[in-house]
Amino acid sequence: MLPKAKRERKLAWMKEEILKLMKERKKYKGTENEELDRQVRKECIEAKEDWLNYNCYLIEELSKDNKPRQMYEEIKKFTSNKIKVGGNIKNEKGEILMETEQIIKR
Repeated sequence: MLPKAKRERKLAWMKEEILKLMKERKKYKGTENEELDRQVRKECIEAKEDWLNYNCYLIEELSKDNKPRQMYEEIKKFTSNKIKVGGNIKNEKGEILMETEQIIKR
């Protein structure tokens, strides 16, 4: 059996403080949880706004310095949503092929 991988910090703008608050929030129920929940949401909004402002500032500076390639690379990192699509290879009957020999013959 494989060990579970820890899933943390999915977004670039999340800070360690926010992650600690999220872990602490799991411990409580009721009114304490509501207060922590509000605090986490507030911290997330502020952190995301700071991150967005920094990225916009960086893009503006690259534009002023006349560095279009680097500017567009930053814009691409900033705006693109990469979607990984895993396609299945099927035969004429619609069955999914798993073995390489069958895939090559297709």
